[in-house]
Amino acid sequence: MCSEKKPNLADVINNLRSPVPFTHKVGLVIKNNLLKLIRAKSCCGNHGQPGC
Repeated sequence: MCSEKKPNLADVINNLRSPVPFTHKVGLVIKNNLLKLIRAKSCCGNHGQPGC
């Protein structure tokens, strides 16, 4: 699903607007970006979470 769609700045901003406490949101961004780096993919697999 993610591999078909290119990264979009509007999607990033919408994901960061989610009603999650700031510290948890920062943790999700770091975790999801590390997953993308480790797996060498453009998506972490956690659709709709900050950082994905």
